[in-house]
Amino acid sequence: MDWGIVHDSSYVLCLGSVESHTHLFFSCHFSSRVWLGIRAKLGSFTHDWSLASEVSWGSHSCKNKFVWASLFKLCLAAAIYYIWRERNGRIFQHIGHNPEIVMRQILEEVKACASSWCAECSQDSG
Repeated sequence: MDWGIVHDSSYVLCLGSVESHTHLFFSCHFSSRVWLGIRAKLGSFTHDWSLASEVSWGSHSCKNKFVWASLFKLCLAAAIYYIWRERNGRIFQHIGHNPEIVMRQILEEVKACASSWCAECSQDSG
């Protein structure tokens, strides 16, 4: 009986390296292209992608800036979620998207959340 357990340890987004969380979310060609687009929107063009570098960049760049810190955290969480979702879609449903589409989905999600925050703020102040 097949329970949907993945036995292949090769990474489905770039068909290359062995899957690890660093490679999955930051190092592979697919994830790097997603991050390049997100970081460009956030005003950073570094190519050193890792969870540690993202958290370091966010804590340094967003220090004492509540809105930027919130947007950064939202982008980080959304990117990890959408990259994971893309991975699972390719493994279990054999459906995949290019990095630009995934990046667009992430940015649309971030915009929607930020818009809802703005709507809540305007209701609270009025």
